[in-house]
Amino acid sequence: MAQSFSTVVKAYQDEMKNLPFVPKGSFGRSVVGADGFPTTLFFGFLFSDHEKGVKFLQECGLLKREMICPTCGSNMSLWKSESVIDKYRWRFGKGKRGQRCNTTRSLRHSSWFTKSKLTLLEIMLLTYDILQKVPYAVILKGHQIEQHTACDWFQFCREVILDFIESNTEMIGGEGKVVEIDESKFGKRKYHRGHYVKGQWVFGGIERGTGRTFLVAVHDRSAETLIGIIKQWILPGTKIISDCWAAYSSLREEGYTHFTVNHSI
Repeated sequence: MAQSFSTVVKAYQDEMKNLPFVPKGSFGRSVVGADGFPTTLFFGFLFSDHEKGVKFLQECGLLKREMICPTCGSNMSLWKSESVIDKYRWRFGKGKRGQRCNTTRSLRHSSWFTKSKLTLLEIMLLTYDILQKVPYAVILKGHQIEQHTACDWFQFCREVILDFIESNTEMIGGEGKVVEIDESKFGKRKYHRGHYVKGQWVFGGIERGTGRTFLVAVHDRSAETLIGIIKQWILPGTKIISDCWAAYSSLREEGYTHFTVNHSI
């Protein structure tokens, strides 16, 4: 099982501290000396040793640490290969009973990096900038990539975040808590590629201070639908902030304190 991302990063940060040629800013150290979140320099120095970069991604769970041969069912091994972009491939030489197997698979098989033509480092830096909300135009210029490639990766990140929030939905709010709610229409691509499919209305809320969230796919934005979901996922006594959508007009009658924001103003 992969370790948590922060645990793995901390171990590599500690290792970088002992390297005299690596500046402190590259492993996320602030001016007061505390270790922080890794910067793009962290990944740059990490992948200066490609083998170490691959090991890092495996320990984080972003690349598989083991692979089963689809032909013979035996464990495959990583082999160095200068002919592929990642310098490694999964390979198995002999199958059961000694017969030749020679099955190979990409190092990226079934991972975040699958089917991309960018290097592992390029993908990590691009993903980092997207999650740090670097402006789209800056990413295009800084990474020297095509517009459709940038659009694809922006959408990949949004889809993963959306899936994560959906799977970690929890009841939020309560006395003294403030929750912001809103609804939006999301469109996903079939099998994460190609043209966008018809959008899905999604309704959610976030609790100020804690960042706890709920997110629910809905068929419509009627008062009956939205109020029912609010009662299911937001505790009574919560201060709710919403836009002026008419469906929220009865929130005070349901035991909530309701404030509105007029976005046109």
